[in-house]
Amino acid sequence: MLILVSILWLFIWALAVYDMFQRDWTTLTKVLWMVGMLVLPVIGVLAYFIVRPPAAADTDVHIGGTTEDELEEQTMNRQPR
Repeated sequence: MLILVSILWLFIWALAVYDMFQRDWTTLTKVLWMVGMLVLPVIGVLAYFIVRPPAAADTDVHIGGTTEDELEEQTMNRQPR
């Protein structure tokens, strides 16, 4: 059971590291998060997933600043001319 939990936690830690390097952050920010996740692995990873800002892919906003729901509502409210 301990091995399964360890493998799962290693996978979660690797996802956090991968996500961190995909972000457009300064090197100092990335280094500080890495040190935090290495020194305090459980608390560091949990803090990272709680505190990190959402990536552009995580939000429902499109290039024009309009969400899918707003686009659908605009389409439905159009009157024929």
